[in-house]
Amino acid sequence: MWANTFDRFFEPNSLLQRFGVFAKPLQTRAKISGFKPSCARVILGDQSKAQSIYAQGLRGSEIVNFAALSWMKSISASQKTLHSIYAAGLLKEWQEKFQKRTTKRMSADALFALAVDGPIIASMAPHMTNILIECATLEIKKVCSWNALASYEKFSKGTSLLAAHINFKGQSHILKVANTSLQAALDEIVLVDGGISTRSASDMIDILAALIPLRIGFLANNEMVPDYLHAAIERMTPMLRMIILGSGEVANFARHNCSAQNIKSILQHDRSRAAPLNLAPYAGLARIEKGQCIIVADVFDLRLPLAISSAKQELLTVSMHHNFVTELEEAKLMHTEDGDLLRVQAQGYLPLGRDIFINSNGCDIRAEENLPKNGSTGFYFDEKTNVILISPEELVVTTPDKTKWSLKQRGGRFEDAAQLNAVFLKPLQPSSPATVNWALRKQSLNS
Repeated sequence: MWANTFDRFFEPNSLLQRFGVFAKPLQTRAKISGFKPSCARVILGDQSKAQSIYAQGLRGSEIVNFAALSWMKSISASQKTLHSIYAAGLLKEWQEKFQKRTTKRMSADALFALAVDGPIIASMAPHMTNILIECATLEIKKVCSWNALASYEKFSKGTSLLAAHINFKGQSHILKVANTSLQAALDEIVLVDGGISTRSASDMIDILAALIPLRIGFLANNEMVPDYLHAAIERMTPMLRMIILGSGEVANFARHNCSAQNIKSILQHDRSRAAPLNLAPYAGLARIEKGQCIIVADVFDLRLPLAISSAKQELLTVSMHHNFVTELEEAKLMHTEDGDLLRVQAQGYLPLGRDIFINSNGCDIRAEENLPKNGSTGFYFDEKTNVILISPEELVVTTPDKTKWSLKQRGGRFEDAAQLNAVFLKPLQPSSPATVNWALRKQSLNS
């Protein structure tokens, strides 16, 4: 009853194991126990010997993860037959106690798990095939019936139904419903330049981690990949490259919780191999890359945060601190023979903005900042970076690879905040608007 294409759904060493972003780790007691044989009675719900998973009193996120079948990810990734045997009891209990009471999001996540992880588990425990098909059939009917959905619900509906179409036989009738829902969601979520409406790197990574395997699945079944699906992936991957620093991590102001290895796994499936964008006007991001130095800046955030890396080391994050609320007037990226200049300026009378220049070899970064009254600029360093405050005008930064940089300022004073591994640049007269300058220059390499 299962489609025979699942082995080709993912590449060898499947994305299931390489993607940490596909599903959140299971938080139930079954996961905590590690599916050890000694826990078999509990996991299988042996009523004569032990309580079931549900009767143990799961609470909060544990119930949500169990109801959304997140635990199927752990079992399929383990590739252990013993674990798959335990899954029969868990799924039976889910069918009896949760399937008819799940929310829309839980139902979509459950269908996705049944379609993506179910075939792997069934290959290890064939006796589970019937209950898996029974559960999936009901979930497909439920998800297909949804109407008047928010963007994230449309996305969940579309991706889960496409996964079911790819991996279940006899489900071609859901293709149109799935495509309509997912295309509408992507039109609302993905911006023209490849950014997303939530402006969250984690959300972008999660979306790509769901879309890329679907594209692989269509190709494995010798089916045409929907144009909108391919286009969304090709728009988003250059944007993801844009916010990645030399360390392989996403700029830390971009709200993310994904490792460099997971990001690398996603980008391995970027067919276009397009260069990172320099300026994304809809997403509100800018990137400058000179020599081994990379600067990524958020030009929509009134704190004007930016992250700087050199080679494979993340140097620091810079962010303004003030109490004003306004809109940004312009963000311009200008190229010269000597280097690149990024200019960001707020609207109206408020003196808020920054010019930042990086020279052609990436060893000299200079900035001029206009701060409103009571404003300051914070420089935040990685915990592995050694920072020595020499004077109120200068500090020395030594990265883990022993590269030294000097950070100097004019128009204010540096104040140490050791507990935050940070230094703040404050104007000499904080009660008035002020202009301060700072310069970050590489002093030596591997010395």
